[in-house]
Amino acid sequence: AENYNAEALNYLACNYELDKAMEYLLQRLDEAGKLDKTVIVLTGDHYPYYLSEAGRNSLCQEELTELEQYHSSCIIYNSGLEEPIHNSEYCCNVDIVPTILNLFNIPFDSRLLMGTDAFSSDSYHVAMLYNKSFLNDKVEYNSSTHEKVWKIDTSFYCDEALDAYVNNYLALNDSNYLASINLMKYNFYFTIWKQAGLLTDEEIAEENQRAAKAMQINAEQNAIEAEAERLRKEAEEAAAA
Repeated sequence: AENYNAEALNYLACNYELDKAMEYLLQRLDEAGKLDKTVIVLTGDHYPYYLSEAGRNSLCQEELTELEQYHSSCIIYNSGLEEPIHNSEYCCNVDIVPTILNLFNIPFDSRLLMGTDAFSSDSYHVAMLYNKSFLNDKVEYNSSTHEKVWKIDTSFYCDEALDAYVNNYLALNDSNYLASINLMKYNFYFTIWKQAGLLTDEEIAEENQRAAKAMQINAEQNAIEAEAERLRKEAEEAAAA
């Protein structure tokens, strides 16, 4: 414990509580005879925001780079798994759903999902970050510094080819984010399921009501923000006068 600062120790204490909660959950599932029929997926969606840089370094017992601080793990557990399977491919949270679907051998249309099965041997694997940085088995690109750290021998390639490789991934990143925004903006899956006849009239009506309420809330919030901006400008103009 003396190797960790106070921030890191507090964080580890919180995770100890999570460990105890998972222990209790597994115990109850086992008592109910449902443990062997349960799959648990456990992952995080960001690095510890509320730890300082020193706290994160203390937690990991090393000085983290800007990109390395995003390094995390996804645990997929089932009691019937005889031995652990480790996968160190680059991936991110959008890859979890297609990975789970393939593990369950559930057929799906990959065009409707953003991610890639992390166990796939014939797909590209990349960790894309919200700020357009990305990492794969060939390069780490830091968008804030535009620094490229190559993991391959680049002497075989001209600078134009290397730049084109990075730019193609940046374009893919832009495309994925735009598609993700439009999925939510246009309620894409609702439209697909509705047109495919997979929803009942009651479910369609409920979703339409939910969407209408969400639009109303959004409009009210926009009005509040617009009024606040108007008052701010009036105050600035009055101060300037």
